[in-house]
Amino acid sequence: MNFKINKFLIIFLLLSFNILFSDSTDDKIKNDPFSQKSFVPDISFIFDFAYISRGIGNSDLSQISMPGFLGEGSSNTALKNGFNVPYGSLTLYSAVDPYFELFTALKLTENSFKIGELYVRTQKIPFGMQFKFGKFLSSFGRINEQHAHSWDFFEIPLIYRAVFGGGYNDKGVQANWVAPTDLYIMFGVEAFAGNNVNCFGTNGFTMIDYENEDEIKVEDAKTANSYTFYLKSSIDIGELTFLYGASLMKGKARLNNFNSGSPHGFYGDTEIFGFDLTAKYFIDSYTYLSFQSEYINRDMSGTKYLANGDIDGNLVVAPIIYDKKQSGIYSQFIYRFDRLWRTGIRYDVIYKNDFILDVSQNSFSDNLSRISVMLEYSPTGFSRIRLQYNKNKYQFIDNVLKENNELILNFNFSIGAHGAHSF
Repeated sequence: MNFKINKFLIIFLLLSFNILFSDSTDDKIKNDPFSQKSFVPDISFIFDFAYISRGIGNSDLSQISMPGFLGEGSSNTALKNGFNVPYGSLTLYSAVDPYFELFTALKLTENSFKIGELYVRTQKIPFGMQFKFGKFLSSFGRINEQHAHSWDFFEIPLIYRAVFGGGYNDKGVQANWVAPTDLYIMFGVEAFAGNNVNCFGTNGFTMIDYENEDEIKVEDAKTANSYTFYLKSSIDIGELTFLYGASLMKGKARLNNFNSGSPHGFYGDTEIFGFDLTAKYFIDSYTYLSFQSEYINRDMSGTKYLANGDIDGNLVVAPIIYDKKQSGIYSQFIYRFDRLWRTGIRYDVIYKNDFILDVSQNSFSDNLSRISVMLEYSPTGFSRIRLQYNKNKYQFIDNVLKENNELILNFNFSIGAHGAHSF
């Protein structure tokens, strides 16, 4: 039995197991507090299906890049023109005991079955504290900690794709503190392994300096390699609610790209700052208007190592000063005009894409942008049909900008017990 059959068999057995024990009566639970139903976690499965039509052919998709960034990152260009199954997501959640709860999201694609998130979070900790540890989405910004099926558009904003490669998900710990005030204020800090190679990286490398033949050694990261600090707050003014926050992420950057077509490496510091604002106005119990925007700025400063041959099998490099300063923003409006219908528009732009190479000021292509328009129909809270149009002006092939139009018809379905999405 091949891997694809195995993974779907596992899902079927888990869902069947949940349904089987859900038939137990309340009287049985009352009479037997140790009945199996008391220990079966909430289980849900989410299925995503999409038809995509682009102005770029399938043969060119793998060649797409964004100047100044590590490839294009995790993007929907991995999906071909035509029919696609972007992902499936199997989630399990349960309280472990009065003090801990456990959550896991297993992500399935056509060629993989891997851990999306797997973490334990504390409960009933005094003084407004809460802790989380495991593998999870960072609380940096607004959209990063949301799962893909809860996004208002088919893909993550452009600046997230460029900076993080799609979003920041890593192994680590998190601590939150909610201030004992009438105004909601939350402070948080995270420490991560720093496995995201777009910004950080944990693997070191050894080289020989081209000029003096001295050994240059970049050590592997031995402890936490990236840290996040954030502040989140909200305020209500009648039927209008504002959510806003500021985030800062810092760490060491290590890039070993010596096996690529243009071999090079990098070692230095990364600092990422973000500010987010969400405003939602409720017209009635079903309809609302919402505005959401995030600004992200990334500075990377350090030394770039350009390969320059080898000596006795050792890599010889020419070290040069290399700093990158990049900024982008997205803004979106969503209008839910009926209990079952929503529409929206989003504008993404990376407007700053500068670098200093050996004290010389330079610039990659900037004003990389995308405009997205969507119309969405949700018959129930368990199904959604979305039609989206993108006007792309950020994709390069062989250093030439390829403007193109993109049409996406997306279907999303969920079964099982699934918690409500965040506001």
